[in-house]
Amino acid sequence: KELLSAWDGELATDSSAASVWVLSLGNLMTRLVRTHAPHTAGRALGAGYLPDLPHTTILTRRVGHLAKLILRDEPGIFAEGWPAAIARAMGDAVRRLRDVAGDDPGAWRWGSLRPLRLSHPFARTLPALDYAFGLGPEPFGGDSTTIAQGTPNLVDPLSAPVGVANLRVTIDVGAWENSRFCLLAGQSQNPFSPHYADQRAAFEGEGLTLAWSEAEAEARSKHLLVITPRR
Repeated sequence: KELLSAWDGELATDSSAASVWVLSLGNLMTRLVRTHAPHTAGRALGAGYLPDLPHTTILTRRVGHLAKLILRDEPGIFAEGWPAAIARAMGDAVRRLRDVAGDDPGAWRWGSLRPLRLSHPFARTLPALDYAFGLGPEPFGGDSTTIAQGTPNLVDPLSAPVGVANLRVTIDVGAWENSRFCLLAGQSQNPFSPHYADQRAAFEGEGLTLAWSEAEAEARSKHLLVITPRR
C-alpha cells in the first residue's frame, strides 16, 4: 500500500510499484472473468484463435472495463465487495513478487521482471534458433494503458509483453524535415544483416530523422536495393 501511495503512476522500467499495480490488475481481472464467464474466460482474457495470432487486442480494453466497474461500484461482482477483492488481488501480487524476486521491493522493478524478448519467426519451427536469432531479453516498461505500449498477458503478467509498438512516427507538419520515425528492431529479419537490429537503440531514444525529399533520400542513401520481377 505504501509503495503505491508514493508512486507517480509511471510504468517505468525501474518502478517496483508498477509491478505491484500490473499484477494486482491481472489478478483482479482474471478472477472476475473466470467467475462470471468461466466457459469463455480464455477468449475474454485475450487468447487468440490461430497459432500466428496467440493474443487479440481485447487485452488492451480489459483495464478500461475494469475501471468502469470499480468507479460504478458495480454490485454483485465479488461477494466480499470491491475493497476486499482489491486488497486480496494486491496481497496475491505481493506474494508473487516475493516468490519471484525476494522480499526487497527494490528487486521488483517492472522492466527487469517483465523484460522484452523479440523472437525470430524461425523459432516457431525450431525453438533452438531463438537463442541465436532472438533479441533480448532487455528491460521494457509500459502496459496496455500507456502511450508506449507494453501490453502484459493478464494471465501471466511477468511473461513477455504481448503487444508493443513496432513503429513510431512523429510528423512535424509544416517543418517536414523534422519528422522522425523508428522501427522496434530493424528493417531486416536476416540476423546476419547490419540492419537486423540497428534501430533498437534509437527506438528507445529520439528516433531517426526522415529523409523527406527525393534529393535528401538520395544524398543520405548508403545502399540501393533493386527488385527485378521474374519473367
